Amino acid sequence: MARIDRAHSQNSEVHLATPVVVSGYSESGAPFNEYTYTVIVSGNGCLIKLRTPVGNEQLLLLTNVKTEENIIGRVAIRVTGENGSSHVKVSFVSPSPQFWRLTFPPENSNPTSREEE
Repeated sequence: MARIDRAHSQNSEVHLATPVVVSGYSESGAPFNEYTYTVIVSGNGCLIKLRTPVGNEQLLLLTNVKTEENIIGRVAIRVTGENGSSHVKVSFVSPSPQFWRLTFPPENSNPTSREEE
């Protein structure tokens, strides 16, 4: 399992392109499944690109394509670009640091006091 050092990742966020399938309902109420990639991941959620319009606070089901695991997330922020696609920040309903198969340091850890592995 990879270990992420906080000294190199602000707030335990990591730039990582992981394939995910996002399922839910569009703003118009139509069900959707969209294959996309993460832009940033953390133990509390992720940032993804999404073509399907979704609303703030909306629940989504994310499937990690590599592990076939599912997790429920809530749309925290959505920023729509000129081409119609959006960057969507998704917060997990329950924190799940193991969902991405990375080890994130605890929020209160001091990276300078940790020995290198």
